[in-house]
Amino acid sequence: MEYKIVGAKRFIAGAVCPQCKAADKTITFPINRFIQSEENGAVEIEDEIMACVSCSFEQSKLELSLSAQKIPASPAEIRPLLVRDATNKEG
Repeated sequence: MEYKIVGAKRFIAGAVCPQCKAADKTITFPINRFIQSEENGAVEIEDEIMACVSCSFEQSKLELSLSAQKIPASPAEIRPLLVRDATNKEG
């Protein structure tokens, strides 16, 4: 991942690294990342990296938010949305 650090690195007190499980070794820092867009060519976006100073773990907020947007693996996981009719005065 190519990026340019654009701000100060900050330690996160009490944080535990998800990879090596070391406590108080996690830092965050703002970056500008360059991604390739089909429409606009190379695009620069702001992001933030969480990294461990004890091991090679690095994860960006953008990657984290994309992995949190889980797409259902199968049609069985898709549930219909039930909407109550608020205009119905009966009952």
